[in-house]
Amino acid sequence: MKVDDLSEISSFSGRVRALLKQPLPYADPAHHRDGLKPAVVKLSEDAASLWEQFYNHVEARVGTGREYDEVVGIANKAPEHATRLAATIAFFNTGEMTLGYERMSSGVVLAGYQETPVRGYAAAFLISTS
Repeated sequence: MKVDDLSEISSFSGRVRALLKQPLPYADPAHHRDGLKPAVVKLSEDAASLWEQFYNHVEARVGTGREYDEVVGIANKAPEHATRLAATIAFFNTGEMTLGYERMSSGVVLAGYQETPVRGYAAAFLISTS
């Protein structure tokens, strides 16, 4: 397969380069060993509502004899993974640290597909609550 248009790849690599050139947010710039002071991720009201619905959806299926009984360790982390994935997408695309509904939705879908044993539970959740 021949690729004639490399503009998307060029755009992606340009963004990666720009992010890598940003200074690290040290807690104390004079003393790097004191560690980093990462930005705080915030959720908009609608994103927080979606996160809570997703959390409750997962929690209702965790426990002995329930749907996620054998993958409880993975399932319990799904809402956290969804937030991290959404934040990564938002930061990469725009540098923003406040997540809206659309970004959180992307995180929920990706969290459902990242772990093979529970593949699809997030997609089913989003479809059933739309």
